[in-house]
Amino acid sequence: MSASANLALPFIEGDELLPDVTLNETLRLIDTLVQLAIVDRDLNAPPGAPAEGQRWIVKASPSPTGAWAGHGNHIAAWQDGDWVFCAPKVGWFAYVIDEGALIAWNGSAWIAALAMLASLQNLSLLGLGTTADSTNPFSAKLNNALWVARTVAEGGDGNLRYKMSKESAAKTLSLLFQDNFSGRAEVGLTGDDDFHFKVSADGSSWLDAITIDRTTGKLAVNQGFAVPVVTRGQLYAAPFDALAFNGMQLNGGMEVSQENGTSSVTLTATGSLQTKYLVDGVMAAYRGTFVAAGQQVTDAPAGYRNSLKFTVSTAQSSLGANDELSVLIPIEGVRCARLVFGAAAAAAISFGFWVKAHRTGSYSGSLRNSSKARSWPFTFAINSADTWEFKTVTVAGDTSGTWLTDTGVGLYLAICIGGGSSRVGTAGAWAAADYSGVTSTTNAVAATSDTFQFTGLIVLPGIELPAYDRAPFLVRSFDQEQPLCQRYLELGGTGIFGTWESASKVQLGWQYKVQKRVAGTITLLTTSPTITDVGIADRTGSGSTLTLGDGGPLGTRAIIDGFSGATAQHGAIVTNSTPAILKSDARL
Repeated sequence: MSASANLALPFIEGDELLPDVTLNETLRLIDTLVQLAIVDRDLNAPPGAPAEGQRWIVKASPSPTGAWAGHGNHIAAWQDGDWVFCAPKVGWFAYVIDEGALIAWNGSAWIAALAMLASLQNLSLLGLGTTADSTNPFSAKLNNALWVARTVAEGGDGNLRYKMSKESAAKTLSLLFQDNFSGRAEVGLTGDDDFHFKVSADGSSWLDAITIDRTTGKLAVNQGFAVPVVTRGQLYAAPFDALAFNGMQLNGGMEVSQENGTSSVTLTATGSLQTKYLVDGVMAAYRGTFVAAGQQVTDAPAGYRNSLKFTVSTAQSSLGANDELSVLIPIEGVRCARLVFGAAAAAAISFGFWVKAHRTGSYSGSLRNSSKARSWPFTFAINSADTWEFKTVTVAGDTSGTWLTDTGVGLYLAICIGGGSSRVGTAGAWAAADYSGVTSTTNAVAATSDTFQFTGLIVLPGIELPAYDRAPFLVRSFDQEQPLCQRYLELGGTGIFGTWESASKVQLGWQYKVQKRVAGTITLLTTSPTITDVGIADRTGSGSTLTLGDGGPLGTRAIIDGFSGATAQHGAIVTNSTPAILKSDARL
């Protein structure tokens, strides 16, 4: 008797004597195999009381017994009081009633029919509640989403990490938050490997609000705090205030101005490089055809009293190769010794400062040794015109070159307001050259509207610097800063004693308030000083000159002539009615 290819249904042959028997057998097989619903598949022996038509899949291991012997994995149907067996073929499906599972025969075993849905690989599009497209190949439209860690009991480790990776540092990996498909916030590695928090009001212009440096972990609040005064009031001042005494800078707040006070100092540039002190410890270096001025002013960021302001009265739109205007800050070698520059153990150095300029753009500066044979140029940006901004720079320690650790210049810090092509170099590396700044940066003496202000300088060994709102805590107060400045410059007047050598000449003995770096150069500040003859009255010189000024770091002797009417051997004293008449200059 022949049978069908798939279900093995017996055919009725043309000469068959009992065709109804064959037909009934065929119908029973159809009844058994079509819409196949299995009672159970966990038995390897017949159940005790099967019902007519019920079907089982015989468990193959351990080997079936009884009437099911030899029929492992077969379908066993109870029909007319006996067992009928059907061997499965590849692709047959069965529904297991007690498990609620759909299974299929793969040629060697019954497997979960929907197992393919447990592992979807290499899909090109997947849309959940919406249509995915080539721009968004994975799209979902829903109101809630839940991610739960697989527990240890379930075979997991109880942790949940959401991992994303980009191709390279210059690419972006971020979470973008939108309002009606217009971007408003973005968090992630946007364009580099630092962690950024960005915001936008319109989806096109973005502000980098917060940046966390990938190397140092330092957080930069790029746009400032909404209520900076309140924020400052909540900060703990003591730790950074204590660090103020370790700062390598002098007069970082531009408060001490012994020589010039608040007077404007004219800087008339020529073809030769000139330097001139504007406030204590801070000078201008200038060359060119421009005319500028430097002055101590009271415009300063919160937490500071003064700043140094540059203005331009004669502009120079195009700088010559060697032209420049720079803020130049020399730091004594004894203050720099801890850096160990010039040796393998050289430490990094970091500095922060406040700037305010009328012209926005890329500005620069440099760190140099005393001979200016080693320099590290750096850049900083002025983002908003006429607005105070805090800048920080960290420079790797220099293991080469000669760096003084005595009373000479340990290092020069320059802030370049404008520099010609020979005065600038490549940023971010030590060079065996004398550079004041960086190539292709701003010329801020190009117009008479240009202004540049500087204050709040802090210089520390290492790579740590405070946030802008804590920076004022690292600047020493005026009463602490002035004696440090007097190591380099001191003015003498009231209280200096001496003796009249003759009616026209007086000899003064000036003991300094602060020991000088080296023996200072003594200068007479006025040609008409008033000095009291103790036995007579005040004597005012006329065309007076300093005929002798000698001494050492602790004090000096000064002989001044050009008086009349004094009595030899009488005592002399500079009184309160007279401003400073002598200057001891031991500046770097």
